[in-house]
Amino acid sequence: MIHRTQPSLRRSPGLSTTIFTFGFALLCGLIILGCEDSEAPAIESVGDNTPPVTQPPGESTDSDRGEQQLSLNGCETSGNLPLDGLLGLGESPSPRANPTAEILALDTSGEVVAGEALYQRISAELSGLRSAFSNRTNVEASPCFPNSIVATLGDSRESTTLFDAYNTLLRTQLALLGDGKTVVVKFDGIYNIKTLAEQYDALPNIEFATPDVTRSDGSDICLQRSANDSHLYIFDQGSGDCPSGCKQHVFSGFTVDADGNIADLGSFQPLTDAVEPDWFAEASSCRRYL
Repeated sequence: MIHRTQPSLRRSPGLSTTIFTFGFALLCGLIILGCEDSEAPAIESVGDNTPPVTQPPGESTDSDRGEQQLSLNGCETSGNLPLDGLLGLGESPSPRANPTAEILALDTSGEVVAGEALYQRISAELSGLRSAFSNRTNVEASPCFPNSIVATLGDSRESTTLFDAYNTLLRTQLALLGDGKTVVVKFDGIYNIKTLAEQYDALPNIEFATPDVTRSDGSDICLQRSANDSHLYIFDQGSGDCPSGCKQHVFSGFTVDADGNIADLGSFQPLTDAVEPDWFAEASSCRRYL
């Protein structure tokens, strides 16, 4: 809404009759304008009366869908759950034969467990990349978190039904720590750990649940999916004092389109190359956790 300041007019004593007459006319004109200004409805749109196009909650237009895909990252985004929560996932296909492909599919899917179609595509693309560029792609992807959460049990052992059901469904291994209340819940498959921690944290007999955070430096891979259905891969070859903190990283970039065509974008070494290549600079969401 446009807010306008209403004009004000003051009469100064001692004005001549001529000036007063001119001022009186000017005052009348301003009053008319001011009234029109205050009574007119605020202008909210220009053009015809067609209502603006809106999307249902959670939907996106083609122009912004690519940007949403770029921002998906299993390290910071919760996965989508069925209406009945974790129990609605059914029997999980995870872990699969190619852990690196499953990790990359999960991190870019926005799901709790990676979908089969995306996993199969990424697995095939990795196979092609490793075959053509074996010396630059001989690394594996690391998950954002270990496949476990740390939970603090409440004093009451009541209402453990869901806790037990989750553990059975996800084929977990439990390790009770020395305090007798803290338990490490290790999952058999590869899941969005942030979502699992949130679901366990909501259980009535759990005081607190959080991802089991253990981070170290080393070689890694990231994937960025674009709106035109192409995949950008960055292979990070770390060396020198890993996992404490690699002294050198060599990044190699490749794109694979929907037909499987590979484009070699080149390599980048921050220690020796003064300028970041465009493909590296534009993939900040992908390489955030490399």
